[in-house]
Amino acid sequence: DKFYVVYQISLRKDFKLESINILSLVETTYYTDGDFFVRLEEGVSWESYTLGFRQMYNFKNSSFLLECSIKKNFVDIFSLGLQLASDSRYYLICEVKF
Repeated sequence: DKFYVVYQISLRKDFKLESINILSLVETTYYTDGDFFVRLEEGVSWESYTLGFRQMYNFKNSSFLLECSIKKNFVDIFSLGLQLASDSRYYLICEVKF
């Protein structure tokens, strides 16, 4: 196993337009093994639904990845959704807030 350190910087700003929240995030991640990622994320949240879009670029291997997700929030404690990625991966999203 190889030991490395991860440095990450994130900036998030949310905007509210009546009952709609617009979510935005920019993040950079650097691994001391040479990986360097930049991620942009946009989202729209309305009532109990959130639609998200992510663009990620890996400078080490010059790869670009797009992701899209939709999730539904239940009683502000539990969320369930689906995430799809441009590299043919898909995920079931399950989130519990403590």
